[in-house]
Amino acid sequence: MRCVIKIQIFDLDNVPPDALVEKIFKHMNAKNTNIAAQRLQLRATLWPKLDPTKLWHRKQKQGFVTIPRTMPLILGAMDYLAPKGKPAGATYLDLWCRSFDEMVVNLDRPQEMAFSVGFTGQRGAQTWTNRIDVLADLGFIQLAPGPYGRRSYALILNPYLVIKDLRKRLPESIYNALAARAATIKADDLTDTIVLMPLPATARRVRARAHA
Repeated sequence: MRCVIKIQIFDLDNVPPDALVEKIFKHMNAKNTNIAAQRLQLRATLWPKLDPTKLWHRKQKQGFVTIPRTMPLILGAMDYLAPKGKPAGATYLDLWCRSFDEMVVNLDRPQEMAFSVGFTGQRGAQTWTNRIDVLADLGFIQLAPGPYGRRSYALILNPYLVIKDLRKRLPESIYNALAARAATIKADDLTDTIVLMPLPATARRVRARAHA
């Protein structure tokens, strides 16, 4: 029986920065392709009669937005930080789903936006306005006045950085869960410094002998 082990080594000392980035991205794309193939194979095994047209696919449909994979944990931390009885996570998620890359949202439809997050009835818009103020007070958004009043526009800030600033107000379990998940998905927003470790000298010597 033969066992072949392939090791990919990036020698940071001898590769120009642009070439290094290109190499890393090619390596990542190949890895992602392999992972996708594995998931497709698993799906076919678990649901052999699946009709793919019944699935929602971002490359085939329109009307979607990009969100951090940690969003459930972010919303949980947000609700913990909010005043008791005034969870604001759903309101925040609705704002995010209405945003584009500029992260600016028009607050021109308070009744509709309130209904979207479950605030109905005569006080629905008022309750939604209260949650908007909670988000602003915590620092997750910034508000600007305009034609719709003093809450005409909202700017959505990086939620990781807000939670990082409010870390002392959170239980360690909540913050650590977010930090662990962020590390798993390679989100560096909670990291103070990013250290790119050079290739050890011993590894460079091994590689040199291999090419000799």
